[in-house]
Formats: sequence, structure tokens, C-alpha cells
Amino acid sequence: MKKSIYEIHRYLKTKGFTHGIALQFIDGIIPVLIGIKTSYLVDCVLLDQNFVQSFLGFLGYPNIRAIYLSEPIEQTFFVNVNCWKEYTETKELWPLVIALPQKYRNEKLEHCLVWYVNRLLNLERNRKMITVQVPDFTWRFSYSAMQSEVEEVCSITALTGCLLNYGATYHFCSSDDSQNNGLSKEPLNIYRLTAVISKSNFHFSPVLQFSCPVKFQQQVAIIVEQFRFNYQKRWERLTAEEKSTWEEWISFRYSKHALGRIEDISWELHVETHVESSVVL
Repeated sequence: MKKSIYEIHRYLKTKGFTHGIALQFIDGIIPVLIGIKTSYLVDCVLLDQNFVQSFLGFLGYPNIRAIYLSEPIEQTFFVNVNCWKEYTETKELWPLVIALPQKYRNEKLEHCLVWYVNRLLNLERNRKMITVQVPDFTWRFSYSAMQSEVEEVCSITALTGCLLNYGATYHFCSSDDSQNNGLSKEPLNIYRLTAVISKSNFHFSPVLQFSCPVKFQQQVAIIVEQFRFNYQKRWERLTAEEKSTWEEWISFRYSKHALGRIEDISWELHVETHVESSVVL
């Protein structure tokens, strides 16, 4: 049986979450639970594996799984498997992988990333949570310009961007110095996808946000517009139960606001250009 927002909030409080952290956690996971967003990277609290396992059991959502990255740093993703399958079936939405610092597009790695995550999410022996040690998976590529075979170790940055359903993600080549990320003083487009209630002009927090060098904006523009279209269609396909969950969350989260009807929600894309003197990924 699926749990209500109030039950989830009470559960988190019993596990030592403060009120604010519990709200932040639910704010991130609700779009994943109801199938609007593909995944959520938990960045508001440090979760151990035992808590993640118990929380998945408590939720009662059969389509939700967790990927726990144990190395080189601990990270936890909650993934809606049905949402992910819909995403990967549309191959045009596979992420652009920008290799740094050369800033070229690595199309082979794009396919490998999606293939690898597909394989993870369908492991029969781990129906709820998958533990991954990132340095364990490698792929080999032959660069025609070099006429030699170079071993690539897929970085945690590339895998994170792929899991979060970003339109573009970054990859450090194995021979690169990780400190030279190749984005200092590089013009970057920041892409944000946001739900908006037009009648009250209320903008929710972005459900999708990523950056990409401006030089790739033509390729990314096609992806993000398809993203916006897909989010709108997913929203229109929500079941009565899923909409009820969203409404329950909104009334709980924004009890002092008269936001209007959820039927009036539309999805908007915003693009801003930034130039940073120093970028740390």
C-alpha cells in the first residue's frame, strides 16, 4: 500500500530528519514517485544503505528503485523505472556526453551509459537497491585520430548526469587531469525546466537543471524542447491517484498560498548563459 505524504513526513521525522530537511527530501522525491521525473539525487541528507532499504519498503511504490554509489563518493539516487524506460525508448533523448577538457561529443559513451543503467535497473537479484562502485566499469574506444586503443574509465560525473536524465553530461577522459575541467571562462547555457501555474503566476522549483557549453546549443535545443513536450504529456497522463498525491503535497508544502488548480500547470523551459571564472564539477 502506498503511503500518504503525511505518513512519509512522520516516518522521516522518526528517523531523525528535521522538519526542513524532511520537506526538502519530499520535495525532491514526489515528482519521481508520481512518474513526472526520472530520478532524484538525494543531496539534502547523508543516507546509509540500511535507511534506503527500509525507506523503499515503507514507500510501497513498486516502480521506485535506488542506486547507491559507494565509490569514489557516496551518493543515492531514487529512480522511477517506468519513467526511465520511457526515456530510453526515445533514443533522441539520450544525453550528449561532453568529454573534457577537449570538449568534444563522445557518442560511443552516450550509448554505453544508457545501456549500463538499463542493465542495472533490470537486475533480478537486486529488485529494490543496487550498489555500484563506479571505478569498476570501463569501456574501450579506438580513436581514429590516434590510431590506438585507449581505455576509458567512465566518471561518476557522466553517470550522475545520465541517471538524472540531463540533456547533457560531462566526462573526464582517463588521461586528463581532473583539476583541469576545461570549463573555466567557458560560456555555458543553463537549462531549467519548471512547472508553472499560470493563473497565479507561481513557479515551482526546477525539476530539471543542467548546463552545457554554448558551442553545443543546437544539439541540446532539440533535446530540451522534446523534454518540455514529454513532461507536459506525462502531466496530462497522470492518474487521479497520482494527481491526488501531488495535490496533497502542495496543500502540505504551500498551505499559506492560493495557487490555483493543478489542471492549470504547464511546463516552461528557461535558458540562461553564464561565464564562470572557475567551475568545479
